[in-house]
Amino acid sequence: MKLAELLGAELKSPEIIETLELHDAEVAYDFDRLSEGQSDVYWAPLRNEGLLFKFGEEQRLQTIFVYVQSAEGYDPCNLSKYGVDSFKSVDDAASFAKTKDLTSTSRDLGPDGPHWIRIDFGGYSVHYEFGNEELTRITFMISDVVPG
Repeated sequence: MKLAELLGAELKSPEIIETLELHDAEVAYDFDRLSEGQSDVYWAPLRNEGLLFKFGEEQRLQTIFVYVQSAEGYDPCNLSKYGVDSFKSVDDAASFAKTKDLTSTSRDLGPDGPHWIRIDFGGYSVHYEFGNEELTRITFMISDVVPG
């Protein structure tokens, strides 16, 4: 299964239900408790797979957080299992984007800060975050939720 193919899928679609059941994942409903006008969100953590699914208020998969390294109670994701490209640096990811004629945006927050690059694939974007010169997290987002 390729993660990018799951983006936009409905929470109750066969492929999402199968994935959640296979990994014994529970869905948590996060609603606007303080009536601040925030959209409702549904979270499905697959901790052993290193994945966190975020569904929007319309129950469509908007964002997939991929843990490349153990963090926050998540095991590292097997990237090749899910068809996720991995890069050693922002420059490697930028070269990939250029050879595929894809748009990319990057940011370097100095020697102690994270470095990241976002590659736009049309209907979705993939954000690669590097810390201490290592890839730490990858985030898949449908175009509707990509910042700025």
